[in-house]
Amino acid sequence: MSSSSRVFARGFASAAAPRVHLSPAVRRLVEQFNVAIENLRGSGGKGRILKGDVLQYLNGAKSTSAASTQPAAAAPRSQPTSSVSASSPSAIQRPTQPRFEDLPLSNIRKIIASRLSESKRTIPHLYVSIECPMDKLLSLRKKLKEEHGVTASVNDFIVKAAAVALIKVPEANVSYINGQVKPNATADISVAVATEGGLITPIVKNANTKSIQAISAEIRDLATRAKANKLKPQEFQGGSFTISNLGMFGIDTFSAVINPPQCCILAVSRSEKRITSGLPAVDLWNSSDEILPASADSPLQLPLPTVETVMTVTLSSDRRGVDDVTAAKFLKSFKQIMAEPMILMA
Repeated sequence: MSSSSRVFARGFASAAAPRVHLSPAVRRLVEQFNVAIENLRGSGGKGRILKGDVLQYLNGAKSTSAASTQPAAAAPRSQPTSSVSASSPSAIQRPTQPRFEDLPLSNIRKIIASRLSESKRTIPHLYVSIECPMDKLLSLRKKLKEEHGVTASVNDFIVKAAAVALIKVPEANVSYINGQVKPNATADISVAVATEGGLITPIVKNANTKSIQAISAEIRDLATRAKANKLKPQEFQGGSFTISNLGMFGIDTFSAVINPPQCCILAVSRSEKRITSGLPAVDLWNSSDEILPASADSPLQLPLPTVETVMTVTLSSDRRGVDDVTAAKFLKSFKQIMAEPMILMA
């Protein structure tokens, strides 16, 4: 490796210690996860630290579980005399303490815990929720599968809908870095994936420009490689917006923790059928809206109740970069897209 392609690891070498040189990819990982160089063992030539060495440290083999704590042996009890009744405290058998063991955290789980704790301590979280109609989207999904052989999950539609909404409301597509709000030029959607080592967020880049079929194939590939620990750093580092979906677990509603420096994360809950009145929505701030149209020629007739499928989503946003109005505008745009999903087929 030439000297121009090497980067000196700032802050990890002292004047007395030999200088440590890292490649750009290794340096990004070290800075991203705040890894101390002295904890790494290089497997490259002359002990040079490689990207695989950092990833191996982060995923770390789980150490041997702590030995189970055994309850202390009870002291022998003296036989009760005939003058002591069977119901006296000395005759009661005390239950043994349950056995347990402490499960150690892997290095990646420690880092996740540290970052999310810092997020909750330092970021002023703003929470805004909205209900999205889902019947048209579910019908479109079924039609794509039956007529075109396109198999896509609801989450695939959500990813593109969020990306399109970010383009429509660019004020929400920002990051907060070093006390400044940084607009993002592209809608790169991070999708939370559960692995044995913890949650990881592979990125669907430029999601607003991709078809539902392409997004579906890309998410499946990223999720498979994430669970096998085969993602490249650029495939999970960065992103401008995160989606965390627990709808498949039947969760009614939840709020997600922001993944800095991103300013927004969308928590997606389950879809459910509800009986509605059939009446149109009324804007109470607009006095011209009427619940029912006035007609002198026909008697008053209330519409029949209907059943519709709705899904609740909650946006967590960094109030320093995305204020209340911007968060509301984003969710309004997102809801409109989910209600008319043919927009996503353009």
